[in-house]
Amino acid sequence: MTTRKKPSRDKRAKKQPIPKDGQAIAERSARLGVPEEELQGPPARETTLMHDDRERAVQALIKVAQPSGRIFGRKPAAVRVAAVEALRLAATPAAVGTLEGLAADGDKEVRAAVRTALAELEQKPRS
Repeated sequence: MTTRKKPSRDKRAKKQPIPKDGQAIAERSARLGVPEEELQGPPARETTLMHDDRERAVQALIKVAQPSGRIFGRKPAAVRVAAVEALRLAATPAAVGTLEGLAADGDKEVRAAVRTALAELEQKPRS
């Protein structure tokens, strides 16, 4: 008669699914004794990736906000105004520089949106 061996603790631990949501991660970390301070904020790598994504998004908005051809291939003013608003919300140095460059734009709707955006950015306290 043969008896089955119990799986070691390590094998059982490997079979447990790793939690994906924040609440489950916090509960599992509490059981393992991980200090709460170590759980605060995203890891440095994720922060860098988020920063890179933000820069790419601002560059895409700058491209949309810029005027294109005189007659053919012209972007609708509403699209450019929306890009100006998004650049105001981003408030990065590149976004502000682009807004300042668009202050003399040929489209009066875009010009008005840029003036409003720059006025709001001047009122906003810098952090």
